[in-house]
Amino acid sequence: MKSSKKTVVIKTIIILFFITGLIIVNRLIMGNTFKIKLNNRLDTYVSHEVRIDDESILEVKSMTYENNALTIVLKGKKPGNTQVEYYIQGENNTYQGYATVFYVHKSGLITENSYIGTTNNFYIIGIEFVLFLLILFIHRVIMCIKIARDNMYSYSLTGNMGVALFLLLSLVLFTLISIRQGRLFYRIYILLDVMAKVFLIFSFLALPILIIVSLFLLVSNIVLIKHEGKKLTNILGILLGFGLFMLTFLGNFVYSFIFNNPTKNVHFNYYVSFFIDAFFYSLPVYLECLLVSTLVCTVRAQKHVPKPDKDFIIILGCSIMKDGSLTPLLKGRADRALWFAKYQKDKSGKDIIFVPSGGQGSDEIISEAQAVKNYLLSKGVDEEHILLEDKSTNTQENMEFSRRLIEERKKDAKVAFSTTGYHVFRSGNIARKMGFKASGVGSKTKWYFYINALIREFIANLSAEKKRHITNIIILFVYAIFISVVCYLTGIG
Repeated sequence: MKSSKKTVVIKTIIILFFITGLIIVNRLIMGNTFKIKLNNRLDTYVSHEVRIDDESILEVKSMTYENNALTIVLKGKKPGNTQVEYYIQGENNTYQGYATVFYVHKSGLITENSYIGTTNNFYIIGIEFVLFLLILFIHRVIMCIKIARDNMYSYSLTGNMGVALFLLLSLVLFTLISIRQGRLFYRIYILLDVMAKVFLIFSFLALPILIIVSLFLLVSNIVLIKHEGKKLTNILGILLGFGLFMLTFLGNFVYSFIFNNPTKNVHFNYYVSFFIDAFFYSLPVYLECLLVSTLVCTVRAQKHVPKPDKDFIIILGCSIMKDGSLTPLLKGRADRALWFAKYQKDKSGKDIIFVPSGGQGSDEIISEAQAVKNYLLSKGVDEEHILLEDKSTNTQENMEFSRRLIEERKKDAKVAFSTTGYHVFRSGNIARKMGFKASGVGSKTKWYFYINALIREFIANLSAEKKRHITNIIILFVYAIFISVVCYLTGIG
């Protein structure tokens, strides 16, 4: 606990130093001056002049005419706004010039035309924002590497990986859009607009993929219902596909409602549009990133093969046939355990003890563990290499009861477990939570069943890391509110 608090304090100090450094850099680069350059398009030159309506707000720091161009440097004196006229006079009373309003901010920053209009060297803010996203992304990647080394079955890994992917998308899209804006990026409102529309653009880029995924979820669940029957858990894919699809278009629904119900404030709709772009489109993108990270961690756990030095391998039970034989799902788990036993024997010459785990259901003639034992015996496994655990009723009890039996037989034993591919990650997570270091091997899963199982893992991830995800969603909400409020206070629209 003390170590955790110390880490938070150190991170806070680093963030404060970073923000202080940014303020200093911004002040040095952007300063409290504004440079105007007016190229002379007249055939002749007689004189030039600058007129400032309120010289208590702005003053002319310097003014030169060289190389057929007038260069004026304005300096802010106090916050406020005032009109400035500047022009070049040619022969025969010809004039070239402009009249515009300049705003002096409390920070000393000077903008032209509006409070968040054109300014000098504002591109530095965009660069700093990219740098900030890059630092956050690298931090999350480092966290993922550390967590994966310690525990590849951690829901914290899927959460951090999802956030890292979300930050990477933000970084790439913001950079590409900023480059696309080019010279326009010296305007403050362009930066705000880009910050708000990053996820709007991603949502529409990802829309074809989302439609395909939604249709795939629908088809897989229809096939699953056909094979496994109508149960709530068998329609999760349909619900998730429909939910993500609706979330993607939620911003459009809110747009339609707002713009079809105009308010007395003519700018209100514009401020709301910034909020919609920044929040309603970022939320489905965030959830999609978490879904991808869940898939990556699940597949990684399934493909992982433990070191060939194990003393025991637990075979996690599931339902059996009415005659006591194994269902295809349970047979796959037993066969995978047999494969690992052979793999280990070939690699290290070490034998392994099988631990079939699973009690007897009310509709089963024998326990799941006994059914697996019978199968192992039929495959030539010696009975002395089988340790039966026939009391458990769920995955947690599988691990807990099997652990007790194993520890009675051998202290500090090295343990593996065999289960269906999609189930490896969650089973490993359950084991690690009880301090049981067991590594999993996964059997193959029917494609239509895998999709639904993946969604269950996704929901379990959201539940296990709900505080983290709620915090991240609140941050997105505050971010959207911030952009909208800045637009409101500065009068954009």
